[in-house]
Amino acid sequence: MSTVCIMIRSAPTAEPEALEMAMALAAFEHSVSLIFQGAGIFWLLNAQEARKAGGKSPAKLISALPMYDCDTLFYAEEDLQALNLQPSQLSPLATPLSAVEIPGIISNAHHCLSF
Repeated sequence: MSTVCIMIRSAPTAEPEALEMAMALAAFEHSVSLIFQGAGIFWLLNAQEARKAGGKSPAKLISALPMYDCDTLFYAEEDLQALNLQPSQLSPLATPLSAVEIPGIISNAHHCLSF
């Protein structure tokens, strides 16, 4: 089994490719970690609606990740402060990481993808 770290640095869009990729990789027994940084933290906001008619809600996709054994979600603590957000506004599935801890998660992965 390989480990994959997916770094999400861009704001939510109508097409949630990064989250769908995480679910697909996990379905094929890869161990997946997700790190949300910068504008990517907005994917973790609670109570989000779909970005297009008939689309998928980022909040619902995030809440579905544990069903695919994707339960290693992190966000950059410093970025949360820079965006003036509170941890209570984010999915409880995500854990804060300091800037010092993030490289360790990345270096432990076999593969790293960035969106």
